[in-house]
Amino acid sequence: MKFLLSAASLGFTMVYAVTPTQKPNILLITVDDMNYNSVGVFGCQVKNTTPHIDKLAAEGIRFERAFVQCAVSMPSRNVLATGMYPQRSGLEGFNYIPEESLVKSVFEILQENGYYTGCMAKLPHCFPKLSGEHKINMAIKAEELNQGREPALFYKKTKDFLAATKKNNQPFYLMCNSQDPHRPFYDSDDVKSGKKGGNFFGNQKEPQPSYIYTEKEVNIPAFLPDLPDIRKEITQYYNNVKRADDIVGEVLKALAESGMEENTIVFFLSDNGMAFPFSKTNVYLNSNRTPLIVKWTGKTKPKQVEKDAFVSGVDFLPTVLDITGIKQPYPLDGLSFKNRLTGEKYTKQNDVYTLFFSNSAFKAYPMRCLQNKDFAYIFSPWAYAGDYQFTSETKIGLTYKAMKAASKMNSEIAARIKLFDFRETEEFYDLNNDPDALVNLVNNPAYKPQLEIFRAAMEQKMKETNDHILSAYKYRDNPDSLKNYVNAMQIRVNKQRLLSKSRG
Repeated sequence: MKFLLSAASLGFTMVYAVTPTQKPNILLITVDDMNYNSVGVFGCQVKNTTPHIDKLAAEGIRFERAFVQCAVSMPSRNVLATGMYPQRSGLEGFNYIPEESLVKSVFEILQENGYYTGCMAKLPHCFPKLSGEHKINMAIKAEELNQGREPALFYKKTKDFLAATKKNNQPFYLMCNSQDPHRPFYDSDDVKSGKKGGNFFGNQKEPQPSYIYTEKEVNIPAFLPDLPDIRKEITQYYNNVKRADDIVGEVLKALAESGMEENTIVFFLSDNGMAFPFSKTNVYLNSNRTPLIVKWTGKTKPKQVEKDAFVSGVDFLPTVLDITGIKQPYPLDGLSFKNRLTGEKYTKQNDVYTLFFSNSAFKAYPMRCLQNKDFAYIFSPWAYAGDYQFTSETKIGLTYKAMKAASKMNSEIAARIKLFDFRETEEFYDLNNDPDALVNLVNNPAYKPQLEIFRAAMEQKMKETNDHILSAYKYRDNPDSLKNYVNAMQIRVNKQRLLSKSRG
């Protein structure tokens, strides 16, 4: 298995500098662990969660079928940065790649071409190489933004960055990362028991959202049961959603006041789904679908909705380079959707390939999903024996514990807990009738024709992306083959951890 691309496979091409004044500014705003349907314009049933994000959507275009490749922060963000699938870049989990790798990030490429570059919060998760955050023009740590959750500080730091770009007479690329609605949730026990001075926010006060929800005001996602502690935690989550929207509002306010809004393209998305069972760190619809919004003043007509075409994280860098007129340094995996933004003809993608490799504790849980508008097919080789138990951040809160307790008396919840903990090697879902993936149809004879089509398409996708999981997929009915692959993956993950640790 190859971890990194060679110079020959990259087809290396020189990147030529361009005149800075000719180029548009790029502002990428991300939120952390926000489900797509927690945003008002994407169908949120809770009132007034995201007025600032909704306003941005009204001024640009929203994509109803947008996805991130990996539903956990660092690999998700590194796909955005590199325009490459993780198995090709070597950025499969919470690891860095060697400094000598030819793989470049969006920060490197744009800075080489005259852009002033900056990143706010989530710094360790946004750069393929350890040196990345030290090479950009302005790196603002989460601690300078009250753990990446203080709207007023985002406003101030954004103004500082924009003032610096004006002083240097350069176009800019700025990535603003709200660390909401990531755990710990607002006013939760996790905040109060944090490590920093006995409180997650240390000597600073916890920022208060502009509105605080009550348990009566929220709705429970269909993929979770409505239990008291789950309702309590979902309420806490929505208070973080509100604070994330407050941050977005402050960043956009700073941009508007700078006088550079007209020549700035704004991208907004979430790095993955909410940190609850069956969402983040998985490959379900609720894991990878993201509320992508793009505003390009003068190019993108307001209030547009793209309902059919699939776009994903791997398409972000090709799109940015297409917009800025910068040549790709080597062939990237994604496709530009610039022409969709400008209303020109472009090639629509009809499906998306999403992946998961390992969690933040460097435990291997390889999963793949191929989905289109109708169906989702999932392959999880780690589920080969039924005794390899899933662990992730999504199990540390009130929700999983409540489900576990309720499973002793409720057979339906017990079945959900068993599926979440141990999974099945193959899953197949009818997204039109079951978007929350509640009924696995892999053994339903009525769906066998569709299943076989997806099995073949999955194998083809693995070949196209040089995915090492193909060796296990070809022998998915052989438990020994699956076990050997998962063991090999754990060794691979352990090596990635040691290499990244040695560079830290």
